[in-house]
Amino acid sequence: MSEWVATKLKAVGVEVTLKDLGKQEGTDLNLPPLVLGRYGSDPEKPTVLVYSHYDVQPASIEDGWKHEPFVMTVEEDGKICGRGTSDDKGPLIGWINMIEAFQKVDVDVPANLVFCFEGMEETASFGLRQGLEDEADKYFKDVDVVCITDVVWVSDEQISVPQGLRGIIFYLVTITGAKVDAHSGGFGGQISEPMTDMVNIMSSLVDANGNILVPGIYDNVQAVTKEEIENALPGAGAVTSIPAKLVGKFSIRTVPFMKWEDIDQLVRKHVKDRFESLGSKNELEIECHPNDWFYEEASHWNYQAAIQATRNVWGVDPALTCEGGSIPIALDFKKTLKKNVLLMPVGRPTDGQHSTNEKLDKSNYINAIKLYGAYLKEVTNFWHVNTSSNFQDFSTQHTALDLTIDFDLAGKVDFETTENTTGLQWFSPSQTDDKEYPFMSSGVPESELIFPPITDTTERKTYRFKMEIPISNYLFAVASGNLAGEKIGPKSYVYCAPGDLEACKQEFQPDLQAIIKSAENIIFEYPWPLYNLVVLPKSFHLGGMENPIFNFYSATVVSGDRENISVVAHEFAHSYSGNLVTNASWEHFWLNEGWTVWTERNIVRELRGNDEVELQAIVGWQDLIQSIEIYGGEDSVFTSLVLEFEGKRPDDIMSKISYEKGYTFLCYLEETVGREKWLKFVPYYFRTFYGAAVDSSRFKDCVLKFFSPDAAATSSLGCVDWNSWFHKPGAPPKPGFCSELYKKAIELADQWGSLSVQSAFRPSGSDVEGWTAGQVLVFLDLLIESPQPIPLEYCKLLDELYDVGKSSNLEIVTRYLRVALRAGDRSVLKQTEDILGQTGRMKFVRPL
Repeated sequence: MSEWVATKLKAVGVEVTLKDLGKQEGTDLNLPPLVLGRYGSDPEKPTVLVYSHYDVQPASIEDGWKHEPFVMTVEEDGKICGRGTSDDKGPLIGWINMIEAFQKVDVDVPANLVFCFEGMEETASFGLRQGLEDEADKYFKDVDVVCITDVVWVSDEQISVPQGLRGIIFYLVTITGAKVDAHSGGFGGQISEPMTDMVNIMSSLVDANGNILVPGIYDNVQAVTKEEIENALPGAGAVTSIPAKLVGKFSIRTVPFMKWEDIDQLVRKHVKDRFESLGSKNELEIECHPNDWFYEEASHWNYQAAIQATRNVWGVDPALTCEGGSIPIALDFKKTLKKNVLLMPVGRPTDGQHSTNEKLDKSNYINAIKLYGAYLKEVTNFWHVNTSSNFQDFSTQHTALDLTIDFDLAGKVDFETTENTTGLQWFSPSQTDDKEYPFMSSGVPESELIFPPITDTTERKTYRFKMEIPISNYLFAVASGNLAGEKIGPKSYVYCAPGDLEACKQEFQPDLQAIIKSAENIIFEYPWPLYNLVVLPKSFHLGGMENPIFNFYSATVVSGDRENISVVAHEFAHSYSGNLVTNASWEHFWLNEGWTVWTERNIVRELRGNDEVELQAIVGWQDLIQSIEIYGGEDSVFTSLVLEFEGKRPDDIMSKISYEKGYTFLCYLEETVGREKWLKFVPYYFRTFYGAAVDSSRFKDCVLKFFSPDAAATSSLGCVDWNSWFHKPGAPPKPGFCSELYKKAIELADQWGSLSVQSAFRPSGSDVEGWTAGQVLVFLDLLIESPQPIPLEYCKLLDELYDVGKSSNLEIVTRYLRVALRAGDRSVLKQTEDILGQTGRMKFVRPL
């Protein structure tokens, strides 16, 4: 049968692989192979794994079939009769017919398909789970969702989409008597018959109304369940032997929240007590085979696609149900592949699956083929919306745009602006790079908010999105303007002004995947569906903002030298610290930013080396000391790690202190327990508080709990003065940061400082040859902070030799301008004015 299925798939262009599942346990019989197939590999489409099975229950004409069970017969009323027409050959062949239908009209199948057709579903799916585990990271690695077509409607009149299935606990009860079978004529009534014991035990399981009689079994049931006792049909002829050994089987269905271990304990006690009460001389064995219940949220886009497809094909809304049947493989797919698993019915409950005269209505079969195609179309639509992978299709170029979206969204959030709005920033065309269209983004301080007249009100534009992972309200953001986008990674797009697209690609694309991989190595796999970058005009007041999935960046980050990598590393690190695990209140802001700086610098360490990180840490320490002075000095409560607002607005006292003092504390803890041990704690911390808010006290408890089994680490942590670190104002103990890059910058700055005292030093372009941008920034910062400005006559030489005034990196240019202005160089006033007129980034504007 597997070869037949493979041949049919190959005939429509499916690439087929037969996966060997080995021998059936305890036998020399080969298990039927998994028939694996691939159709389509378009990266712009989702990949749907389709499961069906090609094996069926046994059948014989003697069982009461009207037709030969393995010869398909179409009756006059449209019933397609035969074993497997409904379960599950009919639904399986329907997928092949669907591909043929698309091919005949020369239309691409809307999604990529991966087929997994099994040959042992009716016999406990032996080998399937191992096969899934083998291929989870290989054949199935690119699967987005799973669709199983092995269920039926809730009733003949009610079309349904099941989102849950009962579990099943399958029991084999073996009763053994004599060593061999005995003749009933000679021994009937003289020996203890296993059949008598079996009938007694089975009859004790349910009453005449079908209620289960096992004591305690209903205690944890949320809804009434039914127990099934299966029987075999007798063969031809009369039986006159007394079997020496008898095996009975029955199954109990479980509903969500029932634990099979508890049920098993109750059943075993009941059966053993009943058997002992018989006084039988026979032996009893009980064997249990449990499979848990299955449940999926119908709000997932995979289910929403199926619901909409059902509307399109059948013209009605399907009922969302939890079915009484059990399909253990649904849970296998869910647990092994960690993907949403859809149950999509084809047949009706009166089809007689597993029974004589099984059938499938022709109308159901034809509409199943239509349903498959409609589902793939809808699943692709929902996939694009939920992954934003074709966000450019929804962006506007300030022309009339009409969109018809033929599906409903699960939720709606309305945001309005008023004259009192404090969360939006509006840019006039003159403030944007293309100088042609206005721009709007969120996240601006109230004091800097302006509302220019809005003249283009003739168009109403609607944007839709769905956020699968909950976020804090401060992370909701919006940007609207003349944007173009292009893919720069497997899960990443960059959006910016159309004229800047190539520059943005060159800036971000070379390092982005390395940044993502480094963060995943430190913490765990990136949990969000996409990581996109939105480059806002230079007027944007921040270097970056960590809005989940769509990070905002100022155009000033696009410097052309890829030397702003730490900004990207920082905002990406926020995907974990701040976005997944966030501070419980702004007093504990350091947990967001301290962790982010720590992750950022560990990413940079992997990409640029330890010396660069030590350089950044030294600069960060200097920023910390400067911020402490600005915010009241060593005794100010505003300089504590855990902030104390004392009636102040959080925006008024948030500073580099949370970033750098937080980073310093984490480095101190890392040094206390040792780096190797600390790196094991990092993913534990983020998993512990995944999707939660945390404060400093819970952070401390988490550290101590993790290291409690380690006596050495616990002893070291016992010396940590947690209270002082959290609440003592001022600078913490100074770390021993050391960088050769920093030493060279100091040496050059000292030489420039000596120019005013007639030193023998003669500047040369070779002074900074091979330097990183970070070194140049340190050098310029030292000139800015030096007791005396450099002589005016050397300002132009500074630019001529080191190109600091002509740099494409605004970090460097603005520092050079500060050096030149401090020296009284009026020739840079026009350049300064231009930058102030175009730039809104606070770190550049305020000092100038």
